Amino acid sequence: MVAQPKIFTPTYINSAISQAGARYHKVVLVVGGPGSGKTALLRSLTDQLHIPLLNLGLELSKKLLSLTVRERKLKASDIIADLLEGQEAPRLAVDNTEIIFDPSLMLNPQGLLQSLSRTRLLI
Repeated sequence: MVAQPKIFTPTYINSAISQAGARYHKVVLVVGGPGSGKTALLRSLTDQLHIPLLNLGLELSKKLLSLTVRERKLKASDIIADLLEGQEAPRLAVDNTEIIFDPSLMLNPQGLLQSLSRTRLLI
């Protein structure tokens, strides 16, 4: 028997956000396959909570485009940090994060998210 996936409503996510805000690493991960409604859920949350939504895949791609493959590896984490800092918000929703898993960037996605979430809540 296959277990049914949980449907994470904005109410459930709001609870997770409240709990994460009290932690050292303030990260709430919204995970699902393509077309599962992650972006729609994030948009709903950002409207409700009045927090910015950063399309990380789009913004990081723009910044990396002019760099060589070697420079991308060296600068990707700094560029990501700069993109988040540019939002100047204590809470930030980040969409299209699959780019940080690209092997050519040689990032540690979990470590990166944890280090960036010490000073702000990331969803």
